[in-house]
Amino acid sequence: LLKDVGRGLRVMTYTPDPLNENFKPFPIQPWNAGDAPGKVAQFARDVMQQISPVQDLLQEKGRVDSAPGLQFLDEQITKAMTNPSIGIQRAFGNMYRSLTAQAVAEIVKFPRTVPVNYVTLDLAGAVLDIDKSTVSFDQNPLPQVGYLTFGVKQVNPRSDVARKEEAMALLKTGLTDPIGLKIFALKEGLDFAMWMDEEKGAYESVVQNILLLYGNGEDPGQIVLTQHMTRPDIQMRVLSGFMTSPILAAASAEVQDEFRKFRDTMLQFMGQTLPQQVPTPDEAAAMGMQPQQAPPQMPMQGMMPNG
Repeated sequence: LLKDVGRGLRVMTYTPDPLNENFKPFPIQPWNAGDAPGKVAQFARDVMQQISPVQDLLQEKGRVDSAPGLQFLDEQITKAMTNPSIGIQRAFGNMYRSLTAQAVAEIVKFPRTVPVNYVTLDLAGAVLDIDKSTVSFDQNPLPQVGYLTFGVKQVNPRSDVARKEEAMALLKTGLTDPIGLKIFALKEGLDFAMWMDEEKGAYESVVQNILLLYGNGEDPGQIVLTQHMTRPDIQMRVLSGFMTSPILAAASAEVQDEFRKFRDTMLQFMGQTLPQQVPTPDEAAAMGMQPQQAPPQMPMQGMMPNG
């Protein structure tokens, strides 16, 4: 019998049998499958490397320094990885749906605020607390999970290096400008080796102002704008992009009117509009072309001839 000796150890005493001198205790080893699992795993790894499109491209591509070459490789990998990507998308979509249903039930049962770490224009319509960087669901009704669609945001593999090279190539060809390149880098999260704290602050400020002014899409919010604390050249680009989106078209007339005022203020900060009391050049030219009435002339006395 086994006897506990502490620390999870047990001891079995053995007394020799004088009648059976050839019997001795022997250890019983646990069952071991040998090297069969390792060989199966190695075989599966070899098969996956043979059918993997990424491995084939990596072996054949060599060194690629051009943006079109990197883009071509990304497209080929995307085509070859279509079926696995669809399977992964369905798996994660079902998982996200289950997690969302559980989170909604928990929030409805125990109301709480949810922290928002990264603010983007995708949050338009949600009432945010910018000071605390949270969103509460008292003013944001939760939709039914059955009406929502869940999936993966980025199905196709994307190379940040290829996108940076493509953006620089478009800048060299003149299809974009430095400000547009910086806004694209801030939106996509591309890390360029340059100082962009000023542009980053302006981009985050205009995104915050857009979300606050949009509110829930029915009642506009309030924002404070000062000419000396903005970069209107950057904020105007982001604001124009949002105003042409279907999100603002679905808002109420009051919200759209406030955004029109926001845009006019940005144009005024950029010096592209004149105050209301100052006429535009066209109006001034029209006023100058009006015929002026001649001043009334005094009647002249005629001179009587002598004689």
